[in-house]
Amino acid sequence: MQAALKKLSIAFLALLPYTPVLASQQCQGINAVNPNGGDVCSTTTLPTQLNAIIDAFFIIAGSVAVLIIVLAGIRYITSTGDATRIKASKDTILYAVVGLIVVILGRAIVGFVIAKIG
Repeated sequence: MQAALKKLSIAFLALLPYTPVLASQQCQGINAVNPNGGDVCSTTTLPTQLNAIIDAFFIIAGSVAVLIIVLAGIRYITSTGDATRIKASKDTILYAVVGLIVVILGRAIVGFVIAKIG
């Protein structure tokens, strides 16, 4: 399990520099027109760009938390009644759920702050 978490962390850190690129590619190939005139994608503001980058980060963080919950559930199922493995699996699930809650609350707080900035 620890080796899998290390690999996941490395993959997450490797993808982190590409989040601005992923966020900036949202408007490519879209001919969205603003009702007030002009192209929607050409008028990006700092809060819009920040939201796109932060959304990508929170999607990755939430996905990692859900993946850890699934892996810990599999570890719990395959614990074969060993008390220490069951406790370790339950603790991992608990910590991952707490992490997921922190990610969700963090996204709400960041969204509120960015809305006040913009």
